[in-house]
Amino acid sequence: MLLRNEAKVGLLVFMAIVALAAMYWFLRGINIGASTVHVYSIFRDARKLDRGADIRMAGVKVGAVSSITLTPQSYARVEMAIGNSTCIPSDSVARITTGGLIGDSYIDILPGVKKSCLKSDQKMQSAEPMNYERLISDVGELIEQLKSSVAGINAVLGDKKTIESIKQTVVQMQAAADSTTKLLDSARVMVAQASPDINRAVNNMAEATENAVKMSEDLQKMVSNDAVPATQEILKEAKEAMVNLNASMEEARGIIAGIGGSVEKIDGSIAKVDMVLANIDNASKQTNELMSNLASASGDIKEITSDKEIRQNIKDTMRNAAEATAQANELMSGLNSRFGGLAKPSRPQKTEIPNQGLATDALWNTSRGDYRFDMNYTFNGPGGAFYRLGAFNAGESTRANLQTGRMMGPSTALRYGLYASRVGFGVDQSIGRRLLLSADGFRPNDPEYDLRAMLRLNDGLGIYGGYSNVFHSSGDVFVGLQYKK
Repeated sequence: MLLRNEAKVGLLVFMAIVALAAMYWFLRGINIGASTVHVYSIFRDARKLDRGADIRMAGVKVGAVSSITLTPQSYARVEMAIGNSTCIPSDSVARITTGGLIGDSYIDILPGVKKSCLKSDQKMQSAEPMNYERLISDVGELIEQLKSSVAGINAVLGDKKTIESIKQTVVQMQAAADSTTKLLDSARVMVAQASPDINRAVNNMAEATENAVKMSEDLQKMVSNDAVPATQEILKEAKEAMVNLNASMEEARGIIAGIGGSVEKIDGSIAKVDMVLANIDNASKQTNELMSNLASASGDIKEITSDKEIRQNIKDTMRNAAEATAQANELMSGLNSRFGGLAKPSRPQKTEIPNQGLATDALWNTSRGDYRFDMNYTFNGPGGAFYRLGAFNAGESTRANLQTGRMMGPSTALRYGLYASRVGFGVDQSIGRRLLLSADGFRPNDPEYDLRAMLRLNDGLGIYGGYSNVFHSSGDVFVGLQYKK
């Protein structure tokens, strides 16, 4: 029986549909009826991934995307159908990628290291895909910015005035470099010329340091061998005399009382004798403490002058002082040459050590309302040096002054050593024969600075004023008198 044309066409169309369906399933790699494992992953953005997209692991197709849905949290849930014959490690990671910038999207599985395999309905970890569109957009913006920058640079470099300004700047920089070179050459010449004076000052400082060591040794011997025994002997004799006097007065009191006479006056005398004995005992104790402090201080100054670091600091101080003096001389010379003798050089003066001899200061603290007594003895030493020994705030809290110094000029002296039992240095500046200005810095860890001025009324008496702890808000103002012998 022959088929009609319509039946032939219908049969041909049906066979074509079956062939296309078979070809589609063949190309998708999923065999009809084959068993699969269904797993899923959650992505923030599924990008251009479509249903039926390939799933690859190590470049080999192992399945296809079965569905893409939206979660309640607005994430993309991607269902994957993977062949049952493929074991996907349970710690594998799925990511959406493409074959290129314009290729189809697919899921690439990065296999894990666990031996267990994913089972149906289990979740596979995911990694967010690269946003190529945003990357391309950012690159485009960057290119536009570069174009704007290049256009600005071209506009600047194309301006003749700007180019001329740059050239002038380069010329000025070259001139500044030449001036700096000349300045350095001049500085080298000045240092070479001043080096003999600096070396001389350093050598003098070294000699003064050695003299300070000898002085401290002599002071220890004097305190231990002479001053202490002599002072104790005098106080002992005075105490014995007062004891004998007290015994005699007690005996006289007994005689007067025996004959019925008045003993009030002799009782008053006995009380005064007892007071004198108590004062002698206190004086003996204070003398022992003072001598002990002097002995300890002399040991400290010996240790200080032997310390390499402190000696180096003193060298630096001497060098700076020499440089400052040289600069002052240059300034005076410049003023003379420029203004025709406006700053006239003073006549040579006789070098005089400030406060030479024994000086006693009686000071009143106007801030606290109490008194302070200082005693210092200044005398000449070998090689043009001088020494100062004394007591700062003599009394219950006596502190030692043990310093050596040298005259830096006819009216300027530099001191260093112990001031108020602290490491420090001092400067004395005489103005004429009556006015003396002094400054002391001490306590290296927590520096303090004292400023003083003394106006001499005559050879033995002077008016004293000063300010202690200058750079602190709790500084004190002192006024008083100085007696010099």
